[in-house]
Amino acid sequence: MPYKVDGVFPVGAPKPSDPSPPWASEFDYRTLYVSLPENAGPVSEAIFLHKPSKTLITTDAVVYVPDSPPPIFETYFDKATVGAEGFWPKSV
Repeated sequence: MPYKVDGVFPVGAPKPSDPSPPWASEFDYRTLYVSLPENAGPVSEAIFLHKPSKTLITTDAVVYVPDSPPPIFETYFDKATVGAEGFWPKSV
């Protein structure tokens, strides 16, 4: 695929006011964002439909990484370990 796909898409169906990616004429896309309780972080999913070939592309690689460890990590590691400098960057 000759187009670079990066950045953050708005949740749900694109709105007319949303900026269009350069490949918008070839693909329809939808995004889903769910913050589940007791989860390590929000879940983001994306699907793309390549209009010319009618190929559906799904991904599980859209990931949100918070700036600090979510509280659920304290159920797996002690508080000192989770709070230690360098713990979070090494974990993700």
